[in-house]
Amino acid sequence: MKKKLLSLVLFLGTAYFVNAQTIDLIGQGTIGINNSNLSLTNIGDITRIDACSVYKGRTPVPPVTTVLFSDADEGPQSIWKNDVIIKEFIPPISTRTIGYFMTSFNTVDAGGINMTTTDTENVHSFLAFVYRNSPTALVKSYASQESVFFYRNGSADPYVYNIPINMASSERDVTVKIPITELDAGSRVAIIDIAAGGVTEHVEVNTFNLGNSLFIDEYTLENVPGNVNNVTISIYSPNDLQGEVRGDSFIVHGVIADVEIVNEDPGCTLTQGYWKTHSTCKVNRNGKGPKRDDTWGKLANAEETIFFSSGQDYCEVFATEPGEGGKYYILAHQYIAAQLNMLNGADPSAATTAFTEATTFLNTYTPQDVDGDSNLESKAVELGGILADYNEGIIGPGHCDDGDKEEPEKSYSKVNVYPNPVTDYGTITLDSNKKGRTTIELFNIKGQRVDVIYDSELGRSEKLNKVEFTTSKYKKGRYFVIIKDGNKIHRKQLVIK
Repeated sequence: MKKKLLSLVLFLGTAYFVNAQTIDLIGQGTIGINNSNLSLTNIGDITRIDACSVYKGRTPVPPVTTVLFSDADEGPQSIWKNDVIIKEFIPPISTRTIGYFMTSFNTVDAGGINMTTTDTENVHSFLAFVYRNSPTALVKSYASQESVFFYRNGSADPYVYNIPINMASSERDVTVKIPITELDAGSRVAIIDIAAGGVTEHVEVNTFNLGNSLFIDEYTLENVPGNVNNVTISIYSPNDLQGEVRGDSFIVHGVIADVEIVNEDPGCTLTQGYWKTHSTCKVNRNGKGPKRDDTWGKLANAEETIFFSSGQDYCEVFATEPGEGGKYYILAHQYIAAQLNMLNGADPSAATTAFTEATTFLNTYTPQDVDGDSNLESKAVELGGILADYNEGIIGPGHCDDGDKEEPEKSYSKVNVYPNPVTDYGTITLDSNKKGRTTIELFNIKGQRVDVIYDSELGRSEKLNKVEFTTSKYKKGRYFVIIKDGNKIHRKQLVIK
């Protein structure tokens, strides 16, 4: 049986969600403005701020003092950067200097971030990437701050941002934030295609008559599969007429992908010994022995799936011990177990990096390549060790204590919490006629009990169908509603807005 529920909730709070990094994107256009301020909220969560201003002018190298950033404790300061990626069609832009000024702040105050400039004609925007570690974050942010200049480069020559993201145990929403800085008066057309797995979004941004040289918008991909680990954002400026306007010069100064945190049961992991014995790899005499785990059926050809370029199927790999086949098999055995654990719903976050690196390694090298090569052997052992820690529950969601994947026994059916998210009043409906004490408790994402919503003994003929509650005394954020009846439990997640 899985670990007791309270331990699971505590784990979620201390490892799965705490200090989730988020990145706010704020900014304003600055054409004709020599002093700007970006205000900040919840400054206690902020760990760093990267401030920048996009520049396009005729000075070969503008003085650093052209733009200065400051807050109450740091500055004035600035660094000039001209490492902008150029995506242009015609004509050449040799007569122009394109780049940006930037700096970072490690301390912040309620007064926000200030920018002053001596060139109000060519300094076009003031942006800030605000990094936060928030225990109540609903998303985790991933970013690329590569600046790209577009000038009618056309659909055949887009710039593609690739943003690696963690895998998850179920579907989640991904919101992409894109800042576009206009570089001349008039219309700017940006063609944007966003993809994560099979989920896509096509956007045509026309900044015509916005009256501002900075345009920030957000685009959400809904229900992105949990096994997707990359978001691509393709952008170009059209080189032919797009409606009544033609694409023209603009800069995209990086992109941010906010990935919804899936805070459901993260599952648990099982060792490579479990997956080896609960498979057709072991022939049980007279039909006795461990039952095959159906998770094997999620592989392309189940146990007969060929394992990379080893020339062996999964059973044959399991049957090859490292002592006879080399250290390649230390990694191979743990990789198979980790893959099956993830396919079975165990939260992959703690092992995603090692699993991705191991996938590349196994795609590249055969057992013969690794055997005898000390560097490759060392790498195989290193990656195998990390995946072993994941499979054995040292890192990640934890080990299934007795190797039994059965869910905790549930005494209720048709449990529902609505509305969800809830703002003022909520209702919990369930179907229970079991005699004895029933409790409904509310836990925050740190694993702390916030409140006891219901606590009562049910008589033999009593039936519990509905419990109502108010949210006025709770902070906004994500919670778990835990229904207990002796050692039987049911759990629902709840968002209070």
